[in-house]
Amino acid sequence: MTQCSAGMLGQLTPISQLQAFPIIRRQTQAYAQPHTLLIGDAAHTVHPQAGQGVNLGFLDVIALTDVMQHALGKQQPIGDLRVLQRVERARHHDATLVQSSMEGFNWLFRNQPFTNQLRQLARPLLKLPTVTGIMSLSSLHGRLTGRLLS
Repeated sequence: MTQCSAGMLGQLTPISQLQAFPIIRRQTQAYAQPHTLLIGDAAHTVHPQAGQGVNLGFLDVIALTDVMQHALGKQQPIGDLRVLQRVERARHHDATLVQSSMEGFNWLFRNQPFTNQLRQLARPLLKLPTVTGIMSLSSLHGRLTGRLLS
């Protein structure tokens, strides 16, 4: 263990056996129950190859904040199932979209002859202004700055 950090962390001693966790897509069937709401990795997981799991969690917190402010403004109980389901409705689709996109990227970047050829064909398309514009419009910045409730 100490060698893995080149000794920069001092002497490291494992306190248990190393564990492995599957890197798979998961999403709970329901984010909300009365007085309970799952957000972040408790609600959904994605393959970590693009670091999108933490972004999904940040967006969950923004959705929760928006819904809670709206509910408090309307004097609705924040633990009410109908209130909590607003967060679920606001976030479920986006989490599913990101999960599917990450699976698509994972498939695309596997080292297989067909995907290698497909990447070669797509390379010129990625330089087109229209394609880069669409990609930037759907960026995290746009999702972070948008409001969930009108």
